[in-house]
Order: sequence, then structure tokens, then C-alpha cells
Amino acid sequence: MLALVTTACTNRVISHQPLFARDRALEGTLKEGVWASTEQGCVYSLDQPIQAWPECAQAALIGPKSFSKKEYLVAGDPLIVQSRFRNRGKASHYAYTAILPLARDSAGRVTSLKAWAVECGPPDIVGDGSEREVRVTKSPLPGLTVVGDNCTALEPAPVRNASKASQAWSYTVTRQWMRPSRRSDKFDAAIGWSVDPLFSLRKAEEAPAAEAPPPR
Repeated sequence: MLALVTTACTNRVISHQPLFARDRALEGTLKEGVWASTEQGCVYSLDQPIQAWPECAQAALIGPKSFSKKEYLVAGDPLIVQSRFRNRGKASHYAYTAILPLARDSAGRVTSLKAWAVECGPPDIVGDGSEREVRVTKSPLPGLTVVGDNCTALEPAPVRNASKASQAWSYTVTRQWMRPSRRSDKFDAAIGWSVDPLFSLRKAEEAPAAEAPPPR
């Protein structure tokens, strides 16, 4: 799911096998419908189909198709999304995203959240300004082994630990339920796409000058 610049594939906790089992009961945790970024300066109309919304909205539909055996929610504090990725010519691997619920509706479903990538440790920042480069940490968290530009985990505990610790330095995004889905909304997304900060880094080059409207 959920594309996260040069930092997109750097300093991420990955595993070569799924470390968490799927729990279908969690698939009703997030309220179904249209979700979007709460980024200031992104203007669009809730009355339009989401395919007409600007890229800065990062709009996505959350529903039954958002979850699969390849990508699903994992219980915890914070919640974790486990996502399988396939690299052309290479074996697939799993990456992890942390989710912190911010608000729920009367039925207990999450309607607003913060999300951040589960990372190996504080990133190694080299250079400034346009020359700034983010590299894999020099101080990996316990239970993680740096391999290339990322790090690997062999069991769930280090991933859970990193999911909490990463909030201190990882790029964080806020997502909010905006409205129920409509038949005119054509875009469907896996849960990972909808919350992963890597995708949110692909921002519109020209941001309008007003905030997105509140959900109805």
C-alpha cells in the first residue's frame, strides 16, 4: 500500500518474511470512505469525484479492497501496517508503517490519524539545502541489522519498538476521513498507499492558498 525523493527507499525497517499474522477483525478499524491529507493550502471540492482532486490531497478510498494477504493492519500502540513489495528481478520484502489514531466516530472507527514510516534509527543527514541527503542510520535500534540502505528485522518485537521510536524523527503525515465514497469515485487504493508518508512526499508543485474544507 501505502510511495513514500531520495529518502523514499532509505532507512526503512524491512523483513524478507511477514512478521505479523493477518487479523481480519482489524479491517474495520478505519472508517470506510474517502480519506485525504490535511495539508494546508490544498484546495478542492468534496462534491467532486476524488480523481478530480489535486495531487496534494493524496485522496484514496478505504474499503474492503484496501486490505489483502499482502497488506494489512496489525494491532498495537501504535497500529502497524505490514506491506509486501515486489522488486523487479528480486525477492519480495515487507515494509512497515505506524498509525496513531487521533479521532474516532461513535462506532469507534478511526476518522483521523497520523502516520510515519517505521525506520531503522535516527537517519544520517549529509549536506544542507538542495545538497541534503538522507542516509541509513549509523545507530540502528535494537534487533535491527543495517543492510545496504535499509535494515532488516527477524522478529516482531524490534519492529514494534521501532514503530514507537521512529515518530521522533520520521516524516509524519496526517490523514482524515472526508466523506463516504460514491460511485463516481474511481480510485481504489491499498491501505498502505493511503497512509504511508512516502507517498505524501510527492506533493503538487503549486499549492493553492487556502486550507482543505472540513469533512461533512
